[in-house]
Amino acid sequence: RDVTTTFVDVTVRRNIIVDSWSTTSHSQGMFASGVDGLVIEENVFDHNGWNGEIGGAEKTIFNHGMYLTTTVENVTVQKNIISRSSSMGVKLQPYIGTHAVSDNLLVENAIGLQLGGGQINDTNRYGVDSIVAERNVILSGTDDSAAKGWGANMTNVKSGVFRDNIIAHKATTPTAHAFALLDGYFGTYGVGVQNVSVENNIVYKWRGGLEIW
Repeated sequence: RDVTTTFVDVTVRRNIIVDSWSTTSHSQGMFASGVDGLVIEENVFDHNGWNGEIGGAEKTIFNHGMYLTTTVENVTVQKNIISRSSSMGVKLQPYIGTHAVSDNLLVENAIGLQLGGGQINDTNRYGVDSIVAERNVILSGTDDSAAKGWGANMTNVKSGVFRDNIIAHKATTPTAHAFALLDGYFGTYGVGVQNVSVENNIVYKWRGGLEIW
């Protein structure tokens, strides 16, 4: 193990988490760090990370519905509703363990699912050991301050599966893709994507389908 965990076997279930925002720091619906064995199940996360009526609390690329950092191991995210986040619905970037993201509904997020990543100074390692993302529904993508409009992507992943997902309704934004495999964390660092299968997904009325770069 090269990640120090503080908490073991934590479950977050059936909560309603809405309307987080800040004018002085980053704001997330949920932020997790230093956990081995995290289950996030049957929650509602809505309108987190921003407030369009407050100066200084506008949408940014740094605030998300759910931010699970590199020091979280063995994550399950299932049967949640995650909507109207400042940027990403779920940002999942742990280094260690097996992770599952399944049966979630994601609506009006700039990126529905960001799977993998790591840190900017870790140029020779994976962001995620193994991940399965399946049976998620991602609808009505929006734009954050960087105008992404992405459905989901995997980046810096050692092995993974993206299957049986539905991604629909994002016709605008020139760079919008429904799903992407990126060669590093947003194409800039890491060891790329290996051993990933993309199977049986439906893309409907999204500007782009699958992008590999």
